[in-house]
Amino acid sequence: MRPCRILVLATLSVFIWIEGYSQETKNYVSFAGGFEVNLPRNVRGHNGMGSGMRMTWRQPEAEYEIGFHQRQGLPLAYIEGQFSYEEAVRRYFNKFSSDGESIYVKAALLQKNPGFEYKFKTRNSIFILRLFLVGDRVYQLLAQIPIAIESNEQKVLQVFDSVKLISADDTARHFAKQIADATPKTPPQDPKVHKYKSDIQDRNLKGSVKSIKYEFAGYALNDSLKQKYITLYEEFDRDGNLTKAIDHDSQGSPLKVTVYGYVSGRRVSRIGSIEQEGSFFGILIEFPSGSRLDNRFDQYFTFKYLNGMLAEESTFWSNGVRTSRATYRFLKNTKITSYFDGGRAFRRIVANLDDKGNEIKLTNFEPDGGKWQEQSPFDIKYDTYDQEGNWTQRSSSRCYGLGEKCKKFPEYVEYRSIEYYQ
Repeated sequence: MRPCRILVLATLSVFIWIEGYSQETKNYVSFAGGFEVNLPRNVRGHNGMGSGMRMTWRQPEAEYEIGFHQRQGLPLAYIEGQFSYEEAVRRYFNKFSSDGESIYVKAALLQKNPGFEYKFKTRNSIFILRLFLVGDRVYQLLAQIPIAIESNEQKVLQVFDSVKLISADDTARHFAKQIADATPKTPPQDPKVHKYKSDIQDRNLKGSVKSIKYEFAGYALNDSLKQKYITLYEEFDRDGNLTKAIDHDSQGSPLKVTVYGYVSGRRVSRIGSIEQEGSFFGILIEFPSGSRLDNRFDQYFTFKYLNGMLAEESTFWSNGVRTSRATYRFLKNTKITSYFDGGRAFRRIVANLDDKGNEIKLTNFEPDGGKWQEQSPFDIKYDTYDQEGNWTQRSSSRCYGLGEKCKKFPEYVEYRSIEYYQ
């Protein structure tokens, strides 16, 4: 049996739970989910892990779960390579479809998108489900009505009828405004504090890079590639040093804007956070209390080099409290990165490098009983390069099992769109 796969991305962030998105409407609006519905803005819970995101509400007439699944994240819903509504219901909604009585199945519309509505009856509840395949998303509208108040069915259908999809253009405009509103005032850009190498060189990039957009796509259990989403956007000056970074969550929604500059002989940054609904990798900036902060910036950075290679970098709050530290050791065709919390390393990553300095194998080590426990390594294959020789797409796979029983499965694909100064 193939195990569940989880990719852990290390960032300077604090995880939070966000209770819904608020704007000037009585409806709940989810730009990450791409829909709005006539339900309260404060939701009862989110399910944003795995193959999409769904929100739940407990209302007097019913309990609702509304959102979407990524189509590729429902591998059992296929017959001969084609998506099947019937299989989706049978495989993924079997808590009522297997034991309940089917009352009806009929065609339904979500705006102009065709789908189906299902009604099931169990001993205690009525379940009404609508499913719509829209691009790479399977939108789900589900309500559970207690038998004692099944007369509320009409109210449920009115809620379902209120669902509207949000266009990609409107979503893009909304996120662009959020980014603009959250972007802090840029710290001074002069006088610069020059590192031994630029950020571009430390990233093993070539050419006069102006910006990079990073995107990610994971594989479903049937080895189909899910829809890709943006994870990070970075901008650089002509000297190759980072000037701006925009972090995104696992749905591609912007979460944090960081701008960089120089103050009092230090490389510094200011940070602006963006609240997103249903974001399980949310970022909320919680500055330390009890000590004085420098209001000219939020964080500063230190770098150490050895034999021309980056050997250590640390991040500090402006009051001098260190928030992160990483060290780097370079051996022949090998890079060893250690991450520290206080004085003790909590993660070590060993990267095997090709003759271009690109990572071709990543092995993660976690501490266990005073020893480092090796995890299954990721093998990396480079699919495409641009005119400067920088990779633009790479694929990762991982081996599960031991010895001869080890079997390799695709894990994810990473993309880089690189813009250069002319």
